[in-house]
Amino acid sequence: MPQVMHVVKQHQRLLRALLLLTIIVGIGFPRKALAHAILLDAEPSPNALLDQVPIAVTLRFSEPVDPVGAGVTVIAPDGRRIQLDSASSRSRQDHTELRVPLEAFTAQGTYVVRYSVLGRDGHLITGRYVFSVGYTSAPQDHGDLSRWATFLGAWARLLHLLALALLFGTAALSLTAYRLPGSYLIRTYVQSVARRGVLLAALASSLILIAYVGDLTTLSDPEALRQLLTTRSGAIWSGSFFLALFCYGVLAAPLPASVHLATWTVCATALALGRAAAGHAATTDVPILSILLASVHTSGAAILIGSSLALLFLARRTQDEEDSIRLTVEQLTRRFALAAVPLAELVTISGAYALWTNVAAPEDLWNTPYGRTLLVKLAAVLAFAAATGIVTLRWLRQQRASLQLLRLKALFAFLILPAATILVTFPPTRSSLQPLPAASTALTLAQNAGPYLVTLRIDPAQPGTNRLSVHVTAPDGTTVSDARVTLELSTPDGPRLIELQRSSPFYATTVDLMANLWSMAIYVQRPNTSDVPPARFEIPVPVPDSRALLELADAAMNRLQAAEERTELTSGGPVVETVIRYRAPNRAAYSVAAPGRPASETIIIGDRRYDRVAGGDWTTSPWPGSTPFRWPAFRYAQTAEDVRLLGIEPIEGTSCYKVAFYDPTSETHYRLWIGIGDFLVRRYEMMAPGHYMIGRFDRFDDPEIVIEVPPVDPNYASGD
Repeated sequence: MPQVMHVVKQHQRLLRALLLLTIIVGIGFPRKALAHAILLDAEPSPNALLDQVPIAVTLRFSEPVDPVGAGVTVIAPDGRRIQLDSASSRSRQDHTELRVPLEAFTAQGTYVVRYSVLGRDGHLITGRYVFSVGYTSAPQDHGDLSRWATFLGAWARLLHLLALALLFGTAALSLTAYRLPGSYLIRTYVQSVARRGVLLAALASSLILIAYVGDLTTLSDPEALRQLLTTRSGAIWSGSFFLALFCYGVLAAPLPASVHLATWTVCATALALGRAAAGHAATTDVPILSILLASVHTSGAAILIGSSLALLFLARRTQDEEDSIRLTVEQLTRRFALAAVPLAELVTISGAYALWTNVAAPEDLWNTPYGRTLLVKLAAVLAFAAATGIVTLRWLRQQRASLQLLRLKALFAFLILPAATILVTFPPTRSSLQPLPAASTALTLAQNAGPYLVTLRIDPAQPGTNRLSVHVTAPDGTTVSDARVTLELSTPDGPRLIELQRSSPFYATTVDLMANLWSMAIYVQRPNTSDVPPARFEIPVPVPDSRALLELADAAMNRLQAAEERTELTSGGPVVETVIRYRAPNRAAYSVAAPGRPASETIIIGDRRYDRVAGGDWTTSPWPGSTPFRWPAFRYAQTAEDVRLLGIEPIEGTSCYKVAFYDPTSETHYRLWIGIGDFLVRRYEMMAPGHYMIGRFDRFDDPEIVIEVPPVDPNYASGD
């Protein structure tokens, strides 16, 4: 025990020196975000609905990227596709933008954009999105391989990390066993483990290359292979593959033990450097220093983990050997326990520095996938350290550690590997980059079913399984909770009826929807009440976001000099019809017709209002608003939420975008029909509790719309 304390005191100086160096490095270099490359922007945007085929598809990424495998591919509705390699698809010298010309495409329907690129940190970024021209249709691709590539890449990195652990762990034990009695037999055992390690490294490197290109067929394509090898990550992993095969050949050859040990030690070091060079460390401001520090951390952790696995292997292989061999293994474990102290200090300090540089705030540890995975890894490390401490104490007290305890220690060591692998698949929390927002969130629409307001929510409003939620509101604004709500879904085989289940305060179900235009009807039946007409919806899937259309519509409508508007207002009963003529900048004239009431007319000019009923005399009064009347003053986009483009429909021969949105200031759901060519609103629908209005605009800039001050009898004029 005094010898142990002497060794520990010697290591305290190294600990202080390393801690001081870490503090200096941490202060001297900024805590930079090491985020993975992400798609920042795309033109056309995901789920956009266009009136004509765009000139090109342009993808913009957060950092330089290299197309690999299929690169960037655009698939037309008729199945035709265009695929460009890295040289012809770049449109910026900094390699952050990829462009695919579409001059050869004219088909209408849904286009698919698929991309597969490598970031500077060696991570594969894959994805797909769709946009449509004219109308939506079923995408002509055959599935999304991005999840498969991500899954394969993660498993390959786990196998590669396990290979490093086996190589470094066996090399450390071989060096520790120097001049021990029976060390030759130990080196023979661990060398067999090392051979498995280099084969595992070769397998892992090949799987990573396959994940990069997408499949084995693409890997056999000479052009795809050449394109992959021109990337830094592709060159590193292919080099790792051939290095591992070379190392295996040396270990299998009848060479001196010293040559074998030197070979797999150098091989393990080179593989660790390559792994760091193809990871986050390569994206920092000082990549050489970062790669070296990352290699030291990986190598140190691999030695600690790999030695635990190798010691378990040795203990099992020698448990039936002579006492002298078992004694040699016990001496080996004691030696390594002492040598591992400074190594554990180094790994701890470098890991703490990585934590400080990658995590922006303490709450990120439980609020982000990266932080939660890091906590799992730390828990595995603490369990491994506890098991190691127990084993070490037994050895220092000249007690033999049980095989079960060694198995427990090896289990905790192995659990660290998948946690560390999953960790590198997430970008660190210290990142200010925001990815391209998904345009396909839940869709909310509203329509009346007799006197009831039916609010329909579809999530995620994309092809596949969707959750439908219905909220029913009575005319007085209260929630209807005692109704039987049924969905009628039009399918190729005929109408399909689905009774929605009550899930306060909604009625809900799930349905599978393909890319198509779907007709839905919601029936609301309450006890002891007569049947009411259903709320009907026409919904194209997928549903794209289109806030920009509202801004264009506002601008177009606000440029008008004249227009006519016709509205129909109801609360489920009689319909009130209104005709309104407008003349900029401050005139309007409207007539109102309601069943059972005399017709009325109103003219507004600036701050004066003129009214008459049933063709009688005109009366005048001040305009009740705090400011004089102004027209046009359209502000749909200013307060709109949940804006969605539902499709393209003709209104009196004019093709129009059909847009739905919600205005929280008035608690009203809108649907607008906006002209494709001029962005003028042809038709609108307003849905609120007890208030259902349909309106139409026409006679845009008609010079015959003239609004004059009507003749007013002075006896009927009111004061200001």
